[in-house]
Amino acid sequence: MMLTCPLFSTLIAMSQAIVDLITYLIPQAHSSTSNPSGELALCVQSYTERADQSGNLSRELSGKDVHEAFCLCCIDYLEKVSRISSELATSGDLLFSVAREQQLRKCLEFLICLGVYPMLDSGVGLPLSMRLDSAAYNCPNQSRCPDRCTKLLKVARCLIFLRESKLVQLNRLMSPGVFLGDFITCLVQIAHGPVGLAPTVDGQLLSEQRKASVEARKQLWKLLCDLPRHVAMKELLILQGGTTGAVKVKGSVQLPSAPRWLQKICGGLLSRLLVRPYGYTQAPARSGVKDLLLATASLAPGVISSTSPAGCINSLDPRLQPAVAQAVANIFTTTPSFLIKPAEQSVGLVKLDYNSAISAQILELFALKEQRQFNNSTDQNKMSDSLTQFAYLVALTTAHEFCTRYADLGKQLYLSPLIGVLRRLVIRPGDVSTPAVAETSTVPDLTDECELATAAELRKTLDVLRDLLAVPTPSQTVLLEALELSQPLFCLLVQIKADSDADTNPEFSAESSQSTNQTSSLKSMLLGILSRLLSCVTESRSGHLHIIRQWLGLPPTTLSFGTQSTSATDALEVRPLTIYPVHPRLKFRPPQLVRVIDDQEASDRSDYRAVLTREGVSLTDQPEMLAPLVSVIIDMLRFVNPRQAKLNESNGQSVPHFLTVTTCTTDRDMAKHELPTISADLFISLIADLNDNLRPLIQRPSPEVGILPFNEVGDTPVEKSTKTAILSSLLAAAMLDCLGDQIWPDEPEQVVNLLEMTLSRLYMLVSGRIEAEMEEFLLETLSQILGILAFYTQRLKPGETNVTDQFGRLLPILSDLETEIRANSVVASRAQLELLHCLRVMLATRGAVNLTDSKVDYVQLGPTALKSPSPDRIIPEANHNLIEEIPPSDSQTPSVVNGEEPLDPELEEAFEQLKDPLVPVRGHALISLSRLLESRHKCTIGKEERIFQVLFHHLSDEDSYVYLNAIRGLAALGHSLTDRTLSTLLDRFRQLCVPVSGKEPSQQTSQNSRVEFILKLGEAVMRILRDLGCMAPKYRTQVLHCMTVGSKDTEPLVRAASLSNVTELCRLLRHAMGPIVYEVFCLIEVHLTQDHSPSVRQAAANLARAFFLEEQLPDWLAPDVIRDLNRLLSNRSKIERDPCVLEQIEAALGQLDKCTRSSVFLKPLTPESLLKEIRISRPF
Repeated sequence: MMLTCPLFSTLIAMSQAIVDLITYLIPQAHSSTSNPSGELALCVQSYTERADQSGNLSRELSGKDVHEAFCLCCIDYLEKVSRISSELATSGDLLFSVAREQQLRKCLEFLICLGVYPMLDSGVGLPLSMRLDSAAYNCPNQSRCPDRCTKLLKVARCLIFLRESKLVQLNRLMSPGVFLGDFITCLVQIAHGPVGLAPTVDGQLLSEQRKASVEARKQLWKLLCDLPRHVAMKELLILQGGTTGAVKVKGSVQLPSAPRWLQKICGGLLSRLLVRPYGYTQAPARSGVKDLLLATASLAPGVISSTSPAGCINSLDPRLQPAVAQAVANIFTTTPSFLIKPAEQSVGLVKLDYNSAISAQILELFALKEQRQFNNSTDQNKMSDSLTQFAYLVALTTAHEFCTRYADLGKQLYLSPLIGVLRRLVIRPGDVSTPAVAETSTVPDLTDECELATAAELRKTLDVLRDLLAVPTPSQTVLLEALELSQPLFCLLVQIKADSDADTNPEFSAESSQSTNQTSSLKSMLLGILSRLLSCVTESRSGHLHIIRQWLGLPPTTLSFGTQSTSATDALEVRPLTIYPVHPRLKFRPPQLVRVIDDQEASDRSDYRAVLTREGVSLTDQPEMLAPLVSVIIDMLRFVNPRQAKLNESNGQSVPHFLTVTTCTTDRDMAKHELPTISADLFISLIADLNDNLRPLIQRPSPEVGILPFNEVGDTPVEKSTKTAILSSLLAAAMLDCLGDQIWPDEPEQVVNLLEMTLSRLYMLVSGRIEAEMEEFLLETLSQILGILAFYTQRLKPGETNVTDQFGRLLPILSDLETEIRANSVVASRAQLELLHCLRVMLATRGAVNLTDSKVDYVQLGPTALKSPSPDRIIPEANHNLIEEIPPSDSQTPSVVNGEEPLDPELEEAFEQLKDPLVPVRGHALISLSRLLESRHKCTIGKEERIFQVLFHHLSDEDSYVYLNAIRGLAALGHSLTDRTLSTLLDRFRQLCVPVSGKEPSQQTSQNSRVEFILKLGEAVMRILRDLGCMAPKYRTQVLHCMTVGSKDTEPLVRAASLSNVTELCRLLRHAMGPIVYEVFCLIEVHLTQDHSPSVRQAAANLARAFFLEEQLPDWLAPDVIRDLNRLLSNRSKIERDPCVLEQIEAALGQLDKCTRSSVFLKPLTPESLLKEIRISRPF
């Protein structure tokens, strides 16, 4: 019922009188603060004279000090204001004007700073000097006050009145970012803070403090439940972190950290909010994990949208994401202390329930990678891609952290839902149950019994497993579990290889090409997963060999290596590495031709599904799968050793396929993931297998013993020893053909012992009675052993006395074997006898006489050859003539091959002038070549290779008139053949900056000439980029990577020049610098703070200045980068002592200040800007 007009007017007048009382309570802003206590006393007296008509407030204030009396007056005023009816605010205008609302906020600020903060423990909230604007009104610390809980509870009740008031203007005071955090801090101090009362204190006072604590706990939990969960969590995180900043800035005040009890209480409240159900349905949803992620992201440095009502996170600083994700994962995986309080028999169940609730929410985050949004029970705004990626990173980190702490429970809660599909495909010890069938199992093929895993399930499992293994420090539990279930992945890789080799139908070329690309992507993923498992599960060479042999199905070997890992975290020291075998009837088939495609499933993927067939032959036991099996092992060995996959003559240095090169990646970081001895160790174990195959022939030399071929499908399975012999022979032959120097052993003595034992057993078998079936087998084994020995002897060097002496021990047994073969008239081929004789000669001469066998020659692209931008490959030369006519070579230009068409007269004249010893003549010839290239004359078409070699050769000239014109010519050539020219120059730049260890650079005569040549290459590269103009961003990543390598060179001049080139790159790219801003900032920070050379630091400061060449702050530069760059330059300006470096730093700071002022402040008015122009369009 509406109030009558006279009564309503009366209420408005009374309410306005109450509102106006604040003018007497708050000190004036312009008044003097020389006597703050006296000023506060005057305010208290003035307020009580006008507001205390009954005298109750005056009696309460008697005997109180000034600060406490002022706080009681503030509480009295706020309680009166909060009782004003909400109907008064509907009269058309707001009850509080803008000035009154500011005074109201000032009143609440005085109450918080004088009535709450002085009674808080050290580290709880901000110091009073930083919270109160007027430092003169500081109140002395009263944390030892006996009745502080009662006083704080009185303030808290006043704040509760404000929050529950029906006036919007009062509710806003208790919103986040205003006084909500102070309200929560007050309640936490009352509810959980130490009482601090002595035993001699009155019992009644102690009872009152306890009652206040109980009431505060109820109010605190009610407040946290009423607030949006992410807001409550954000306030608790701020309170738990205390007042200590994560980044210590020079010159800042060191603040106290949060006390232990506060961190523990805030952690317990966060844990309760994490598992608190959301909603009032029968099955309420839990979204505590997502809310905590949103709260954490809102506290992390980044860009928050101002237009989104939910405050959508647009970007997060990628440099801080791993550390923040690890901190959040520690919260998720830590068991709260309140779960340990129940009885002992229920502790396990309570812990399981809590961790199950957390894991269920974490598993939902794994679906965010494809969904790109949170799927809550209520409709919420979509989260940004940056926050989605951060949530996925937190999920991965949490899974690893939990599995590290609780191995068995981690397998049950995390690994089983994520990669449990692979458990259906293997046979574990003691598992006699039938294999689990997929939920949507269909059997379209009569040869299939059931479907174990659909294509979607298998692809999802592979994606999750790849991401789990891609973290820098994976959990050992995750690695071991993935290794145990890795045999199906290896079989799938073999099946993909077999299908790709068999798919040769030319009728569907377009579809075949698309399918090949998709299959290649799946193959690369499987190679990356298996290689990661091979390199990270164990550091032992025996462990690596044991894993590969289990994948191949070979028996364990008895080999041992002298150099073993001594790491305490090695998995072999915990338990033996086991890999569960796959089901004998497992088969991987392509997707069904007719199937339902999910919206979230890409229909163009070339996936496979796992089925259980009715056939009784295992996948790897089929004869047609031997070739793909061997090819997969060769590909994997090349994958884990990409550097050694090149020939020794290579001057370059490639990057592993599964590593990303960044500014912080070093050769040591890349080398620790590689397995340089795995190929040699596997090859030695295959020799041992060949040796073991001869043992049963010596023990039971009967006609029935022999190596038999595989049986047909449906017959009795062949013996395991037969499969081992055939697979070892095929794999050893393939490794000899494909891997080359990778299989050279670290311990030649071990290889010599195996070869000597094998040759001795062959000699024993040949010297006895040989049956017809055994003779063929022995000759095949002899051929393979001689081929292996020929491989080793070809790589013997006369200077390596130790190695040649070891292989010289084989001379007696080789001589006896040759004599026995000739004496017993064993049917050996002529090639075998010649090879045996040549091996004896070479071993007797210690490698001085090389074998004259015919072999394929290889031609490698030289460092000064113009090549395509594709990866380096070893190109076999076809139809290489053993004898050919070589024309006279030219000392400066490449030789002209017979049959080449004649040169244009103008081009030929330039080449002739390049032979002249006079510098001006050669410089003029280079100018002529540059002009021809710039005009794209037809005589240069088809001669680019020769012109490039000439120009590249003259870069090493000492005269500037020559090499500057050569740089001009390279820039002109790069304008027409940009990809090939720029790729070649960058590769050569990288090779010279990081020479291959253990080798002398091929074109390096001295250190000075190397440095000069690097500088000339950098100038040529930057000149090409300048000529490209708007196309320069295409080569942004390649050039930055190359210059980053140059910034790590040992010479300061090269490092400074590389940073100067990056500066020029920034000026060229401008807005296109966005994707590489953080990498460039890393370069600036590292060299400006850690480099000992002043010239390099000067170049780094100049690079920082290149960010602010515009009039205003660039839009593409993230705010956190500007902040960090300002801090870095400011700190270095106080530390730097070199005047040249200090000058560049001050110039960068001045440019940053100029851009900031132009962006923040308006330009001052000038006479030119005040001119008014009047233009008449049609005067008549």
